[in-house]
Amino acid sequence: MNMKMRMFIPSILAILLVVMLVSNTMAAPTISNLTYSPRDGNLDTDYVFTLRYTGDLAPEKVVIVMGDTEYQMEEVDPSDHNFSDSKDYYLITKLPGGSHIWYFKVVSNGTILKSTTYTLIIERFGVGWEHLDVVLAVGVVGGIFIIPVLYIAFIFRRISKNLKEYLDIEKKKDVHLDDLADDIDNIEVTEDR
Repeated sequence: MNMKMRMFIPSILAILLVVMLVSNTMAAPTISNLTYSPRDGNLDTDYVFTLRYTGDLAPEKVVIVMGDTEYQMEEVDPSDHNFSDSKDYYLITKLPGGSHIWYFKVVSNGTILKSTTYTLIIERFGVGWEHLDVVLAVGVVGGIFIIPVLYIAFIFRRISKNLKEYLDIEKKKDVHLDDLADDIDNIEVTEDR
C-alpha cells in the first residue's frame, strides 16, 4: 500500500465516525397537538386542522389523508426554519358530504409519522345554524301559503264528496224511473165491456 493510501484511509474512517455520531444524535421526529374543529358540520362548514411537528430536519410532506385524497397543510409561520423547537401547520378547507375516515401524516427524512384515525361525518343536505334566519323566513312564508292551500284542498274534497253523493242519488232515481217505465210498458190495457 502506498503512502497516499495509508493517509487517506484514516481520513475516511474519521469521516465515517463523524457521520455515525451526527446521525445518532439526531432526534426522531414527532407530531403533537393534533386538533380539528368543528367535530361535525355540513357542506358549507370550514374545517380547521392543526398539528405541531418537531424534528431536526424539515418535513418533506405534512398532509391530512382522507380516503385516497391528501390535503396539503400549510406552515403557520413560513419564516421559521428551526424545526427542532417545533413548527405548527394548519389546513382550512370545506369537505365533501358523507362519512370520512382520515388521519394526519408527516414524512421526514424517510420516517413516516401517522396519527390515529378519526371519523368525520359531513351532512350532504343539512342546513347549518348559520342559516337559521333563512330557515325561519322560509317556514313563516311557507306557513302563510300552506294554510290557504290546505283549506282550498279541504273545500274541494268536500265538494267532490257531496257531488259524488248527489250523483249516486240521481243515479238511483234514474234506475227507479227506468223500472217504473218498464212496469208501465208491461201493463196491458183491457177494455171492459
